[in-house]
Amino acid sequence: MSIQILDPSYIAGFVDGEGCFTIVISKHKQKKLGLDARLHFEIELRADDEEILKRIKKTLACGHIYHIDYS
Repeated sequence: MSIQILDPSYIAGFVDGEGCFTIVISKHKQKKLGLDARLHFEIELRADDEEILKRIKKTLACGHIYHIDYS
């Protein structure tokens, strides 16, 4: 079964409620300013919501899905 892509407006609304953008700045000796910046975008959901994450990943044509064990 192929995964259907989602409407961009749906993804924007979904990310507004469930997503997070962050920037991590750390020291880096080889960089000109001595700093390294990494941008992160994430959506954290329960394992039973994995299908929507797969559809978002397919629509954006990027990303990874990780399973985190909180036990």
